[in-house]
Amino acid sequence: MSLFGWLAPVRAAIARALEGRGGAPVPPELHEAELPESVMRARSMVGAGFYCLGAGGRDPSAPRPFGACNHPSTHTHGRYGKALFCDCSGFVAWCCGLPRKSAEGVWLYTDQLEADARGQVKGDLGDGVPWHLAQPGDLIVYGAGKAIGHVGIVSEVDDAGPVKVIHCQASRAPAVVETSPAVFERHKAVILRLR
Repeated sequence: MSLFGWLAPVRAAIARALEGRGGAPVPPELHEAELPESVMRARSMVGAGFYCLGAGGRDPSAPRPFGACNHPSTHTHGRYGKALFCDCSGFVAWCCGLPRKSAEGVWLYTDQLEADARGQVKGDLGDGVPWHLAQPGDLIVYGAGKAIGHVGIVSEVDDAGPVKVIHCQASRAPAVVETSPAVFERHKAVILRLR
């Protein structure tokens, strides 16, 4: 049984109880079996890894998104091992089955994703969608120019937009967490639906 398999009978009972009472059926996007593979891959890593800028996500077919950290400010190899690191872009690339670096040598990073979502460049990854139309599996991103932006995967929505996001955070370990979209909202993030 899957992690959330026990929810199916509960949801069915709730839906039956609400029928005829004006209640809404249980939203189908909340059923685990119907979630996009990118969300399932992301959920499988919640509670794992350590953050390192530029690390991880190199091989979308690998069983985990993590890789070595070569950033000079990270001195944790002896304590945590050399292959447990990832950043947000690498994590999202791995979850979505995308190469971190294209055959043309272009890296996947937050400013590029945000510009693509805003229609500021002719991107080939996807299209921007309004916040309230976000779906599980969409990317939520803000770029930062010379600072560091952030990207995650929408994992749960309601009528107003994203409710939960899975992302690789820099602030503490474990790096991969599922949280509210608050940090993205503060930075006026946009939604990118991959093609």
